[in-house]
Amino acid sequence: MCRNTWITAKYTKKLADEKHFEVLGFRSILMPQSYITGGLSTPDAENKKILLVAEPKIDELAQQIKAGEKIPEEPLGKSWMSGRCH
Repeated sequence: MCRNTWITAKYTKKLADEKHFEVLGFRSILMPQSYITGGLSTPDAENKKILLVAEPKIDELAQQIKAGEKIPEEPLGKSWMSGRCH
């Protein structure tokens, strides 16, 4: 299992503070694994299911970004990277 994806949020917030930037939020969205590393890949059917869930979330997030809205925080640890680190 890879590290929690929220480690990115921690370091991004730190860098933004140093640069005096405002961070409006973070969101994790599970995306399909469509590349092959060492012969392993997620089956197409599973990738399609992942995309059916991801696309509405991406659309919603895009609208929030476009509107300059603050992105509601997810509870820490809600999303984890897969066992195959991307």
